[in-house]
Amino acid sequence: MNTTYIVKFLLILLISISSCDKEEDQNLYYWDQTKCSDPWNTGQNDNNTETTIALRQYFENLNITLLEISFENLSQNNENSCDACNCTTGIRITIDVPENDSQKVLNLGFKKIFK
Repeated sequence: MNTTYIVKFLLILLISISSCDKEEDQNLYYWDQTKCSDPWNTGQNDNNTETTIALRQYFENLNITLLEISFENLSQNNENSCDACNCTTGIRITIDVPENDSQKVLNLGFKKIFK
């Protein structure tokens, strides 16, 4: 009976350790979409699919590997009243890149997400 508890404990411990390692390996960066065209030539009038395709092409041309792209709407009830090019749309683009591409992404203006 004690062996079962020990095995369960070790299994839970291994799962928790492996999930911690995975989180540390992530290199997440974000870009707040602007009202005008971002460097990959999409903006607020482009949908997420169009932006994803443009981002992948943009980073491929720069020899940067994109592991994952996600979008998050940070605005509440379209409260963005600023219409200048440097104003944000409320959409945050998050990317995951390999460690060796981290500095390149920072040089492009993306900001590191610290968890």
